Amino acid sequence: MASNYTNEYKGEDAAIYAKHGIEGTLLLAYREFPRLFQQYVDDTNVALDYGCGSGRSTRYLADMGFQVEGVDINLAMLSEAKQLQVGSASGVRYTQIDSGSITQRKSKNDLVFSTLVFLEFPTLKEMEKVVADIYRVAKFNGTVIILTVSDEFYQHDWVSVNTDLPENKDVKSGDPVYIELKEVNNLRLKDYYWTDEDYELVFKKCGFSVVELVKPMATGEEGIAWLDETKCSPYSIYVLKKTIALESAHDLAQERGYQPILDRGFFKEIDKSEKVIPRDQLSADFSGERAEWSTIELLMQAGQKWPFHKLFSTEKVVHQEGCDMTFHLVYPDGKYKKVYLGEEHDDAVKELIIEPGTWFAEEVDTKGGYSIIQATTYPGFNPDDTMELMHRYQFSEKAMSEMDAQTLKKFGVVSQDVADCSSSGAGNSERGRMVFCRR
Repeated sequence: MASNYTNEYKGEDAAIYAKHGIEGTLLLAYREFPRLFQQYVDDTNVALDYGCGSGRSTRYLADMGFQVEGVDINLAMLSEAKQLQVGSASGVRYTQIDSGSITQRKSKNDLVFSTLVFLEFPTLKEMEKVVADIYRVAKFNGTVIILTVSDEFYQHDWVSVNTDLPENKDVKSGDPVYIELKEVNNLRLKDYYWTDEDYELVFKKCGFSVVELVKPMATGEEGIAWLDETKCSPYSIYVLKKTIALESAHDLAQERGYQPILDRGFFKEIDKSEKVIPRDQLSADFSGERAEWSTIELLMQAGQKWPFHKLFSTEKVVHQEGCDMTFHLVYPDGKYKKVYLGEEHDDAVKELIIEPGTWFAEEVDTKGGYSIIQATTYPGFNPDDTMELMHRYQFSEKAMSEMDAQTLKKFGVVSQDVADCSSSGAGNSERGRMVFCRR
């Protein structure tokens, strides 16, 4: 994977290896992936194939429905990948990188996938550098799947790979080992021997937890004349999640001293100005004096949402940690906008200013994980400064037309006449309905 790594296929070797398909022993690993994708990967299906080589695994991901970018340091292999891509599934691109320096700036990948790459790292330090970069580009609640060989791989005989070589006797962590690919003219490759313990040590050090370790074996019913594939597993498949993303929002709230807000999340008052603005210096919307500003943190977990509400203060929200939080805003002029606060989506922003009189709702629209934002209001927050529409929401037809059907349904948005909204009484909208410290 880098200038000092093994198997930098060039010229004829690159062309030969590119012909190596998903067959023989390798089938045992690939038949596990559909279940793992279904169980662990978010629906948006943006994937990065790290160490894609000639694109075998990249094309596989594309065929499975992913929008995938294959990255590798080897230009010759990428050239083979691009040639083989012609006429295959769309939604694929290839990028040359330096090892441990993935070019993506956003944590946008639902899946980071890597097959038979980690056995090429000559040191754990080199491996750690790459895993740290994978951590950076995986979504907060994203999944990393790494296929490598098992501890026993170099001591057995496999249908597709010859490992019965004198160099492979009595090896220990970090020693060079060798294989010959039977299906590719006995192409000889150099690897490095690492144990499950070595891999898990690096993953943990870089902030990942192993949520599943798969050791695929043959059953004998596949119609292939297996060798040792029915006796032990040739591969280890690691399914990784960011450790911090596995912590429940409830446990996190307890650890950090957050207070629950109904079923909508948790909050914690962080700070507020000692300076107080007198009532006569505020607009008629405010019922009394206010701190010049106040700040809280809001913690929401996957699936939680706030209904549409508006403040009389200006609010600045800044993403602190976790998944992107989705904001739905309806401005005083009737226009609607959807904003991702965080860093996972391509168009996500780190901070957002919400002006007074803007209706807004927020949600964490992911399968798992949580999001923490910091919200500062100017003047400081008071429950009297909030209006929340309790049953039916009044928005312009323009705003309604710009919201997707899922959002309309999720937040119970219906259109109604302004006069109806203003005359229908306290059942439809209430000022100061939020009797806790929302901001």
